[in-house]
Amino acid sequence: MTVVFSVLTLLSVWSSVQGFVLLALARKPVSPAPNGPRQRVSVLVPCFNEAKVLRKTIDAILASRGVELDRVICVDDGSTDATLDVMREAVAHYGEVILVLSQRNLGKAAALNHGLTAVTTEFFVSVDADTQVLPDTLARLLGHFADPRVAAVSGQMIVGNRRPAQDFVYAAQVHEYESANNIERRAFSRMRRITVIPGAIGGFRRRAVAAVGGYPEGTLAEDAHLTLALLLAGHRTVHEASAAVLTEAPDTMASLRRQRVRWATGKTQVLLRIAWPALRRGGIAAVLWLYLLWNNSVLPLVSVPSAVLLPLSAVVLLLRGDGSSGTVVGVVAVAVLTILVNYGYFVVSRRFARSLDAAGRAAAGLVAVRTSFRSTVVIPLVSSLATWVAWARILTGRRDDPAKRAAVRKALVQRGLRNAYVTVLTLDWYLDALVAETVRAGRAYDHEALRDLYLESLLEPAEFYDRLAVAATGRSPAHVVLLHENDLNTLFIADAARAFQEAGWEIVPIDVAYHDPIAEIDPEGWCGSGRVSALALDSKKIRPGGLDFEALEPPVLQQEFARRVAR
Repeated sequence: MTVVFSVLTLLSVWSSVQGFVLLALARKPVSPAPNGPRQRVSVLVPCFNEAKVLRKTIDAILASRGVELDRVICVDDGSTDATLDVMREAVAHYGEVILVLSQRNLGKAAALNHGLTAVTTEFFVSVDADTQVLPDTLARLLGHFADPRVAAVSGQMIVGNRRPAQDFVYAAQVHEYESANNIERRAFSRMRRITVIPGAIGGFRRRAVAAVGGYPEGTLAEDAHLTLALLLAGHRTVHEASAAVLTEAPDTMASLRRQRVRWATGKTQVLLRIAWPALRRGGIAAVLWLYLLWNNSVLPLVSVPSAVLLPLSAVVLLLRGDGSSGTVVGVVAVAVLTILVNYGYFVVSRRFARSLDAAGRAAAGLVAVRTSFRSTVVIPLVSSLATWVAWARILTGRRDDPAKRAAVRKALVQRGLRNAYVTVLTLDWYLDALVAETVRAGRAYDHEALRDLYLESLLEPAEFYDRLAVAATGRSPAHVVLLHENDLNTLFIADAARAFQEAGWEIVPIDVAYHDPIAEIDPEGWCGSGRVSALALDSKKIRPGGLDFEALEPPVLQQEFARRVAR
């Protein structure tokens, strides 16, 4: 029991002791970003159902000073509301400085990669659609790129909900963001190793991002994944506290829970994916990976349970002890010291972090928030629960809600409907975007080489997903290839049909395809890569990393286009 008590004590004070170290680093004076010439910059704004907030975000970006805005690139990720209409209204109001791109719903990373195809400036800034920059935000970010070793700069996020639904949830996140910005990010910035350039506001060196393959897809934390990829490539990442933005944060327990499950799942996915590269590189990369794994994906599992079990273990130790005064004094002394360390860090860190954000919040017209017991404990509790859920999802491969899935399927059956599906995913939309950007830039391209690359981008995924189907189900089904309505398909669809036939495929009518036995199998798990990938995930025969065709992912396709097609 003494060992258990000691371990629980260590776990209970770990975060505070670690926090004091970071606080010591954060307290040291920070050098301001150097003032340089006005830079041309592109701004990426990925959007999914952001009709209510997008126009304010665009207006704020266009009000920036100290920079030359090349274009504000708004990417609609298959929104089902009026987001695309808001983008078009902005084009009508501001003109060609607003560029609108659209795609089917592929996720934020894919939307950002789509937007990157239109970036021609040396630097770009990514801004969430619910985030409003201040007039000097972009200029403050770009100042750090005077150092050629810096690949990315994070801004200062201020929670700016005007009418929060639940005050204690809002207050909890205000305090959390204050600590993250003013302690953790300031400390890691001194080491030139910010571990997450947030999606809400971040400046990037375009060539550095392109060199690591753009925004990594396939996780729920593309911002963390890209940041760590840049660090592993030897670049520096820093924080600029004066580059402030106002961002919306969840203000109900339900929305907070969903956000934290998504964050915990995404961060753990990223850490597992980069484990081997980080450990193989060794040195600071390995140390940083271990730090992140412990703090993001392990410590939250035990932090709340240890806080609950520590007093219980102390009571058991006293009851089972020899009753000597030494035992009693020792247990009480350790318990009191633990409380003092944790409370001391809470008070000191809160006061320091709040003082640095006070001016920014006042300038934005945001009132001060009060600390309550609920606002103090809600983030640790929700984060601990979210981390347990994240590990369960990752280890089991399940990311959906069976009850909700069953309800949707029942509703479809009642209406005489069923889900359509695809088995082969392609990147025709991305290749079409590359061609469109080439034409807009007035550059030439090789028509025959484009056709060849287009056909490869269809045939190679088809062969991959057919092999995957055989491995997962034991047979080759009638496949459904996902193609989009765009100029590229209009130009080459006849060539595609001939190429499939020459490769031994048979072109069948849609009713034949949807009467294949695979149409009657409803996958149990969620997978965003088509019916075959979902069934492969269910079969447990294929590892999750083997469900997607990676040979022609956007970064690879972009490189092939530049090498073979562009002139």
